[in-house]
Amino acid sequence: MDDAEDEITLQEALETQEMLEERAVAVLGASDPQNCSYSKGYMKRQALYACLTCNPKGAPFAQAAGVCLACSYKCHEGHELVELFTKRNFRCDCGNKRFPDNSCQLQPEKDDMNADNVYNQNFNGLYCSCHRPYPDPDQENDTADDSMIQCIICEDWFHFKHCLAYLNLEFESLEEDFEVICGPCMSRLNFLEHYVHLTLKPPVAEAVKNLETEDPAQQEKVENEASAITTTEPVTASVTVESNEPVVSAAVDVSANADPVNTATAGTKDHIVDSASQDSGLGSMSSTDNSCESIPACKLQTFAKGTLPFSDLQAVAWKKNLRASLCRCTNCVATYGQLKIGYLLDAEDTFEHYEAVGKKRSEDEQQSAEASISNQVNQMGRVEQLELIHGYNQFKEQLAEFLNGIAKDGKVVKKEDVNQFFAKMNGELAAKRRRLE
Repeated sequence: MDDAEDEITLQEALETQEMLEERAVAVLGASDPQNCSYSKGYMKRQALYACLTCNPKGAPFAQAAGVCLACSYKCHEGHELVELFTKRNFRCDCGNKRFPDNSCQLQPEKDDMNADNVYNQNFNGLYCSCHRPYPDPDQENDTADDSMIQCIICEDWFHFKHCLAYLNLEFESLEEDFEVICGPCMSRLNFLEHYVHLTLKPPVAEAVKNLETEDPAQQEKVENEASAITTTEPVTASVTVESNEPVVSAAVDVSANADPVNTATAGTKDHIVDSASQDSGLGSMSSTDNSCESIPACKLQTFAKGTLPFSDLQAVAWKKNLRASLCRCTNCVATYGQLKIGYLLDAEDTFEHYEAVGKKRSEDEQQSAEASISNQVNQMGRVEQLELIHGYNQFKEQLAEFLNGIAKDGKVVKKEDVNQFFAKMNGELAAKRRRLE
């Protein structure tokens, strides 16, 4: 390897270190690095890892498993681990029957299986609809350096280019916070068509470009649809309720800030969930089901069903207020339970909440450490305190002089430079001790 490849500037080193520290706090801060999380049951959210040493990629998918942060350190040290970021409602598998040759060193007594855990291709080190690893060792792949986005339903990860390319925007240019639901999950949750006004959409010109057709009549229709889906103005819709009672029709505002309309209606039907969808934890409401439209104050009556921007989407980007905007009427909440997506109503399900907990814990630990150091310093004698302060100031001055000299010469910091600096400091300290003796 060329020596130049080992060289980085001081600013690059500091920025990289800061980024890694922030990422570590965000992903690991709320997880316990010392104790296996198994005893806490199915945690709302925690950092997880898959071990490809214990469960290699060629192993049956039924052997896929996830281990908590502490077990990744203690039980799988030196193994090939796949960082799964965070997953919801998961119980640590370390040492159970998914690891026939390895026992958990932190908590040996565990059930044979965790029946409620959900696994996907991520546990085999694969992601996205392209089923590629991340980071991708094939640097020729056009997504090798692409940003990854997690679906808030199945929690698989997708390349931005493979799921939101229709926005015709660079990932870094998206200033608005959003959450993503992938195409397969959207197809099972078709009640979300009532919330189309909460989706991120491309500019009108780009939408038309994506929907271009050679048929003039169809092209005009495309342009009208593109203009409609990208409007930011409130949409007024006429909602007709089907029942045996007289038809009630209401003009309603279905903008993002609209309040539910209390429309008195009669006759209810249960939401229909097919058994296959129910088994998978995902499902769809029958397109002919009108139960929500017959319940006062239900948002599915307030928000007229719309059309998603494009029929062949691999994912939909939702504004951050989707969760808060979801209907909470009796029937809708029951449906979320049937579809096993009730977590969308839980504010503690989001990664942002998990990250906030981690940051708070990190800040508390830092304050505790600072208080401990301050307490130790206060217990020192006056002479010891002065020596400590003098030593710290001397170190700070010499380090600043060392770094300024490198920066002034336009050089880069190398490993041997740092080792030489500390060797010099240690030599000076040793000489000082000999003089004092």
